[in-house]
Amino acid sequence: MRNVLSALVMLLWTAPAITAQEPPKFDPPRIYLAKAVEKDGEVKIQFAHANFVPPQGYRWTKTVTLTLGKQVRAFRSDGKIADSSAVLKALAKPVGVFCLVRCAADAPTEPDQFYLGMLREDRVILVADSNDIDPPATGTTHSVVVPIK
Repeated sequence: MRNVLSALVMLLWTAPAITAQEPPKFDPPRIYLAKAVEKDGEVKIQFAHANFVPPQGYRWTKTVTLTLGKQVRAFRSDGKIADSSAVLKALAKPVGVFCLVRCAADAPTEPDQFYLGMLREDRVILVADSNDIDPPATGTTHSVVVPIK
């Protein structure tokens, strides 16, 4: 009985600490497979996303290549902008990355501390506009999703 009461007291004591950090208001980051290469003096980041291909299951499919500083921004785990050498080092080979995809004009341009806390020090988190990372198919228009507030 004493163990049950001790566990209950610990649970109630730590519950406020668990909920103390408010989750971000916008969509969570998407997971991509990314690799960075230097080409013509610019850093290009190649993205691939998981596609379901029946009956095999999920397969990585290359989607788009974006230019660092123009179409995509990279941030370190401390929230500061990552320079090109840090991005080239972090994405020297294809690795999984978080990418915040901005689908609304008022979406944040920098990652929330909530997500930065999940990064290893040697990784980066990326931010890109949905029009760049999810270009519309030829002959269609791109729909912009506005999150509910």
